Amino acid sequence: MSTPILIVDDDALFAQTLRQILEDAGYVVEVAPSVSEGRARILENRWDVILLDQRLDSTEPEGGISLALECRLQAPGAKVIMVTANANAVAIRRAFDAGVFDYVEKTLVLNTLLLARLRNALALVRERRHSSLAKSEIEKAILANWNEALASSDSNRKGALLEEVIADLFRTIPGFEEVQRNRKNEIEEIDVLVRNASPDEF
Repeated sequence: MSTPILIVDDDALFAQTLRQILEDAGYVVEVAPSVSEGRARILENRWDVILLDQRLDSTEPEGGISLALECRLQAPGAKVIMVTANANAVAIRRAFDAGVFDYVEKTLVLNTLLLARLRNALALVRERRHSSLAKSEIEKAILANWNEALASSDSNRKGALLEEVIADLFRTIPGFEEVQRNRKNEIEEIDVLVRNASPDEF
């Protein structure tokens, strides 16, 4: 079963907009509206991706940078993506020094950039997780996602879960371990892309 994405942002309207974008794409999302709540939620250490606003709370203007450092210690398996309207060279360098995986500005193309970078982050998380799982555990994950897809009434969520099931099924085949999802080119989006490195001629 896929884990939720955590958004930490004290701008309630923007956090809700971001949540809607991600939920429309089939992701499960939870929101923490402050540094203190974000800190508590990060300690749960159950996130694949954490989206942090760089500037959180008037008392801590670079609260996002501080939280990124805490993520590295408290939730080392999570990929942190900084989302900000206040990008500059110094801030970007500080964010990456703090262990941030990627950095997205709040611009008119935020939706497209964020979803692309989120896919990249999740692909790395998924590959790391699968490399540490026994085949029986991968089969359990496939079954859990299949059952969740059957129970879901949200078509976007159902579609995302079914793509994950198919991608995981391919990963169980020797030589088909490299699986990517939602790859776009100029004319189409490919839901599941598999590299066939199997030595089996058939």
